[in-house]
Amino acid sequence: MQVFGQGCINLHTAYLPWNGGWHTNVWPILDGSPAGITIHFIDPGIDTGDLIAQRVIPVGPTDTGGSLHWKITSGMVDFFKEIWPLLKEGKHTRKPQDNSQATFHRRADLAALDCIQLDKEYPAGELLNLLRARTYPPYPAAYFVENAQRVYVRVQFFTDDLEESIGQQSCIDLKKHYKAKKLLDMLRGGNERPRQAAYFIHEGQRICVSSQQLGEQDIHPDENPPWMTME
Repeated sequence: MQVFGQGCINLHTAYLPWNGGWHTNVWPILDGSPAGITIHFIDPGIDTGDLIAQRVIPVGPTDTGGSLHWKITSGMVDFFKEIWPLLKEGKHTRKPQDNSQATFHRRADLAALDCIQLDKEYPAGELLNLLRARTYPPYPAAYFVENAQRVYVRVQFFTDDLEESIGQQSCIDLKKHYKAKKLLDMLRGGNERPRQAAYFIHEGQRICVSSQQLGEQDIHPDENPPWMTME
């Protein structure tokens, strides 16, 4: 870095100092930390350099790890184009990160969270957040083990109220504790009737949610998500 007199910069897919490191599209959904884009100087640490510019990316109640990654990534190029003239002319700002707020995640940090214990009680909101944070086809999702095999669970959301489905859906109380098996059963019904599985209330809005359960043969981690290959 000393070779470059004016320093080196990095575009990071998080709102630093939160979520340095890996899976920046997952942790904001899991823990409520801000999502965003950061342009910062590179220093000897990892994602710890002085801040140049940032932009918050809103996280909605129906965002998944996939949709949030798309929102962050699709905004990066335009954001850099906005900041580039200031960088080129040396008119950019430079501000140290607030280390008291800093969080950092390694690639392996999700491993313990991904495995759902069917007999364990979870707050419904937390388990739903895990399922949606890890929903990012074609990549692996959160899973449970059945007959010594992993069963991956992806979720999908619908915000349109369908009168014909009222009374046929299970209502999920986000503050209530459920055994994981019970909550996953409530989310099923989704493959053939995805809008008639379950719903919860968020800020007065009724949001429908259903799940899809997949085997190892349905997971393709070496492929790219569809939006990356669109022309």
